[in-house]
Amino acid sequence: MRLLNDYISFWRQTFNYKDRISRQDFWWTGLAVAIPFLILYGLSFNWWFPYAKDQIASGNYVFPLPPLFYVINLTHFIPGLSFNIRRLNDTGKKWTWILIYLIPKLGPQWFLCFQLRPSYDKDQRYLIEKPFFNRRISSSPESIALVFLLLNPIASIIYGIRQRSAEIAFLPLGASALVKTIVQNIFYFSGGFEDNISFARLAWTVSAQIAAAITAFIVAKNNQKDALKLNEDCA
Repeated sequence: MRLLNDYISFWRQTFNYKDRISRQDFWWTGLAVAIPFLILYGLSFNWWFPYAKDQIASGNYVFPLPPLFYVINLTHFIPGLSFNIRRLNDTGKKWTWILIYLIPKLGPQWFLCFQLRPSYDKDQRYLIEKPFFNRRISSSPESIALVFLLLNPIASIIYGIRQRSAEIAFLPLGASALVKTIVQNIFYFSGGFEDNISFARLAWTVSAQIAAAITAFIVAKNNQKDALKLNEDCA
């Protein structure tokens, strides 16, 4: 019954950009909206999969699925937009942060971090008493950056889980993938990849890890500021 109510609420609040939606309600509603999609894709698999293969084989890589699927996606765009903006409102972020989703590779992961955040208000007062909250305040950004620089961006997932921080877990890895793709494309289009494969691979690997280290440093600094601000607001 809850999923049905959440699904109806998703459509009823299509043009509601001002209110808020809690993290729990957000993910329950997201599940309610996803279930019809999963059923549709599952039941029509024998129809759309061969169609998509034929479209890709003919060179259509942009819109390989049947037109019906894109029509359905478009009908969900506006309610989905307001849905995500209400989640941003609940985390204390301005609606303009939704534009970060447009950044390739890094953007969706960054936005996922906002979706995973708890509500930002006086109800977070209990966070102040949690050990991990104090640990986030006292953690050293310089040490974190050095760890990601010397090891690997994947280490951010382990450290992020330990710090209870979605930003630390996902963003360095996203930044690494983005920079690696950029450097990789530069070598491919310039012809440098064929000239020196080993150097090309070394260049994009090192640049990716440096990007991860810089991102980890920025994220850690930002987490400190958010934690201290929340501490002051809840005091």
